[in-house]
Amino acid sequence: MVIDAGFHYFIIQNWDKLIRGKVIPIKYVSPSKQSVFSLQVKKIRSETWQNKETTLFLLEIRNPILRLFVDNIILRYETNSRRLLTYEGLSTIKLLSGEKRVYMTISNRKGDPY
Repeated sequence: MVIDAGFHYFIIQNWDKLIRGKVIPIKYVSPSKQSVFSLQVKKIRSETWQNKETTLFLLEIRNPILRLFVDNIILRYETNSRRLLTYEGLSTIKLLSGEKRVYMTISNRKGDPY
């Protein structure tokens, strides 16, 4: 089971399996929804991005019907250092405006630990 930043550590721990193309199931705990969701993590591609060799991983709902209604999360890692570079997808952040579905893109700055 993972929660929030746990995605990063899960990918690092399973890096070799994911790179070889294994699809790995994972349980995600959502405190705000008081639920556990079944997800799967898989490598979607490798590519050069901003002069770095990178690997992209997809986190998606395992249930094919629910997948139609829930946005995926895409994580980009620098392949050699395994440093998280970008996050794209829904966030658990709550806004003061009351917005419940916050889609965000985060780019990691040089020097950040992830």
